[in-house]
Parts: sequence; C-alpha cells; structure tokens
Amino acid sequence: MQDVLIIGGGMAGASAAFFLAPGRQVTVLEAEAHCGMHTTGRSAALFIEGYGNAAIRAFTRASRQFFLEPPSGFCDVPLLTPRGAMLIGTAAQRPGLEALFAERGTESATAMEWLDPDACRSVIPILRPEYEASAFLDRSAMDIDVDALHQGFLRGARRQGARIATNARVEAIERVADGL
Repeated sequence: MQDVLIIGGGMAGASAAFFLAPGRQVTVLEAEAHCGMHTTGRSAALFIEGYGNAAIRAFTRASRQFFLEPPSGFCDVPLLTPRGAMLIGTAAQRPGLEALFAERGTESATAMEWLDPDACRSVIPILRPEYEASAFLDRSAMDIDVDALHQGFLRGARRQGARIATNARVEAIERVADGL
C-alpha cells in the first residue's frame, strides 16, 4: 500500500484525499483548526461549460455528471443550482463576443441564446444602454454549493480511511532517501 501525504485540507487537498484514499494510506495535514478556513471557505463558484480555454471547457464538461449525481452519501443537497450567466459587451466588443458565442455555444449542455437590446433589459433592467449592443445568455451556468462539495470530499475521504489532522502546520519538508 502506497502512503500519500497531502498538505492542506482546502478544496484541492480534500478532493485529492477523496480520490486517492481507495487503495492508499492518505493523511491530510491542515494548519488550521478545521479544513476550508481560507479560500475554500469564502468561495462562490459557477459551473459554466463555456468558460476558459478548450482544455478547461473539456474538464468542466467531464465533471458535470459527478456534480449532478455525486456518489451515494456524498451530500444531502444538490451540488448545482441553476443560475444562468449573461455575457455582455459594447458595440466595439461585439465581434469578439460573436466569435466567443460561435466557438463555445455548441459545447454547452443548453444552447446559448443571443440577446437583442430588449431581451438584455428584461434580464438586467438596470443595464447601461451602451452594453445592450451585444450579449448572450448561457442558461446552463449553475452555482456550485462549495461547502457541500468540500464537506462531501472530506466525509468521503474519511469514510475511505483517510486521516485528516487539523492544527498540523507543516514547518519544513526534507527528503531523507531516494524513492521514499
């Protein structure tokens, strides 16, 4: 059995522990009194399949099923909640927005919708007129419940035998032998 030491119990550390724990002895060292006190604890996350470069969009699409149907016992609430996202631009930004719409619109689970000025105002009534020139709506964008996701990873990691030690600040790391 291979041992794994993970430094930090935020989202990255918790998810690594969850996926590495089967078949390994995993220990997570968290400096704080509980996991997720910093960035993870203050995160608001949006699941949007049209965001980022091609690799990021592919990873996002690949994770969709996990978010929609997490493993049994992972969490008691939905991880994703529909929100939608509107991308807006001025008349000068329209060519770039049209290119983005054309490139990414076919990749989303729900087709993106190009909006005319009236439709823009119906979604965001206080939108400044210069930003009504070009916009599209991606109805497939969803909020991620970051706390439920993080807690699910921690709970699942523990259930699979991972040890999570809090108040365990790492002060130094030293290699003592090749391959160990």
